[in-house]
Amino acid sequence: MLCFQAYHEIMGTPIIIHRLEPNNQIPFYFTEVEKIFGVIDNIKHLAMLQTLFYARLRASELCALDDSDLDLRTLSVRIRGDEGERDGMAYITDICTITLHRYLAIRPSLVIDERKPLFYSDNGQRWNRSSLYRMFALYRKRLES
Repeated sequence: MLCFQAYHEIMGTPIIIHRLEPNNQIPFYFTEVEKIFGVIDNIKHLAMLQTLFYARLRASELCALDDSDLDLRTLSVRIRGDEGERDGMAYITDICTITLHRYLAIRPSLVIDERKPLFYSDNGQRWNRSSLYRMFALYRKRLES
């Protein structure tokens, strides 16, 4: 019995929590995101969105990635923790790795603030969350039309 169920029972108002049964269906938003991947014609944008989705990153984590955070051999991405927090690790798929290999083969290396960002904008700056959101919205709109 869960702690809050026990609490409610002690208080005289027992509650029943129904367990969700697992199924083998892919949630609809996964298929929608994969459809969006199909309309992206820019290899950098595809690499960014696949890395974001498959590694389950927050937008700010994707924008903060450096070349050194990516290990395509082990299919892993290091996520830098904030001040005083530990770094984390996320894993990507083979599909994402293939896209990243294609992207890295044509992308020139760039140093910004003594770091080499994995993704940077056309004007030589790190991507930010709002630009990433606008880019995603553009492709989502393209899918709808």
